[in-house]
Amino acid sequence: MQQAARPIPFREICEKATPLALSLCQRWLPKGHRSGAWGIASCPWRKDDTASLGVSLTTGHWKDFG
Repeated sequence: MQQAARPIPFREICEKATPLALSLCQRWLPKGHRSGAWGIASCPWRKDDTASLGVSLTTGHWKDFG
């Protein structure tokens, strides 16, 4: 019998990662830049001629503007 999968604690992950948002963006999206409270970079999962991925440095939420 398989064991039931434990739920992923997304809220806890977000709370712990948000203070590190700028350093995570700099590491994972090294060609990006900061624009106010947002990290802006080219979208890594498709070809992007202009930076169209935004990561909120205050909430950790992201938005693909492409």
